[in-house]
Amino acid sequence: MASSLSHHNTGRTIAIRDTVPGLIVPDSPEALLRELEEMRSSLWPVVPGPVVRSCGDTVYLDLAAATLRLNHAFEFPRITGMEANARAEHFEASVQSTVDSSRWSGSTARSLQGRTLRHNRKSITDVDAVGARGGQLLLISCKSILYAEYEIADYRVLRNASDQVQKAVIAWNQICSFLRDNRVGENYDLSRYDEIIGVVCTPILIFTPLGIATERVAGGLYAAVSVTELRLWLEGQNLERQ
Repeated sequence: MASSLSHHNTGRTIAIRDTVPGLIVPDSPEALLRELEEMRSSLWPVVPGPVVRSCGDTVYLDLAAATLRLNHAFEFPRITGMEANARAEHFEASVQSTVDSSRWSGSTARSLQGRTLRHNRKSITDVDAVGARGGQLLLISCKSILYAEYEIADYRVLRNASDQVQKAVIAWNQICSFLRDNRVGENYDLSRYDEIIGVVCTPILIFTPLGIATERVAGGLYAAVSVTELRLWLEGQNLERQ
């Protein structure tokens, strides 16, 4: 029986390694248990302790620590290249899905999503997410600022995130202003819309000083919002910050 069980576990280990190349998998259940018990905590950055604890013959699973470590493992690293592009594309798709499930969904506007708008042989912008309702067109610039770093609340990180959002709002306002003045381009036609609304969207609420990022760009909508705030506004709620 022991030999059969060992062979079965070896087979599973091989299958996992084939599915996720480069993943280090313990060779036995005992080795896995030992690794889970020996996980180390950290006060800065905050990392919880081991997810498994034992006392005599009883083994306990720390669900809180396991959940926090799992969330941390799923965080995208703060790097450039393919990983950063994948993070950005995932966030853009999530924001677009939020729009598509609201009354701002529409196939005509939706066809602009992911398109690089061109005018006079020049690229104007990529449309991260878009929605429309009646004569209003909503153009969304998505900025996938990492939550884990922002949560640590280091002043430098907070300041950089705030600066990034404000610069994004300024840039997006300029682009939307250009599109209002040039509603027809080489590969787009926005002439059917009476109003073009531009907004910057982030995964979480980024605190910024009163100014361009906190101005209203439409009824109840700020120039920069979190994806949760955007969803509430799309549902018809006016946003009010305390």
